[in-house]
Order: sequence, then structure tokens, then C-alpha cells
Amino acid sequence: MKIIDFKIPEERFNEFQLKHRRGKNSDIGKIAVEISMDYFKSIDPFAIFNSPIGVDLQVHSCGQTTDYEIKGTEDKNLAWSKLKVSSQNCYDRLIKGMPLIRVTNI
Repeated sequence: MKIIDFKIPEERFNEFQLKHRRGKNSDIGKIAVEISMDYFKSIDPFAIFNSPIGVDLQVHSCGQTTDYEIKGTEDKNLAWSKLKVSSQNCYDRLIKGMPLIRVTNI
């Protein structure tokens, strides 16, 4: 497990909150995906993103393409006990090595 302390500016976070109302868990998930995209853009400004069926975020960066499962939580810590896998397909892909990104403090 690799932990990265990536912080976004408060104005950017507020932008996400306005865009996604935070009334449902899926809203937290959408914010987590956007934060992840900001993280990858900080590494590679030319990164390209897709979201094919069954994948939260596909990142094309530095000549590589990687699929990611992204899970967000409002908790400040990782809150692994609250982590839920959305489908058997997702579970199977994670078992086969698809990276999981856990975004906290949303």
C-alpha cells in the first residue's frame, strides 16, 4: 500500500461540492474521481482520461494505460471497513491486480 498526501486547493474542492451535491455515496465517488484526475494531472499535465464500462478511471499517461477503481470517503482516515466493491466484475479485476485508489476527507 502506498499513501500519498495529495491536497487540493479549497476553491477547487468547493467547485467539486457545487458540481456534485454530496447527497449520495455516488456523489462522494464522483468527487473522488475528479480529485484523482487532478492528482494524475499534477504528475502528467498531458494525461488523458476515460471511463470505460466497469472502470472508474482509465488513465493514459507517459505511454501507459492503467485502469483504476476509485473509492471515496468523507472520513479523514482510510476507513477500510466502509469500503464496498460495487460488482463481481470489479472484485475480480481487483483480485487480478487492478489498482485501487482510496480518496479520504471528502
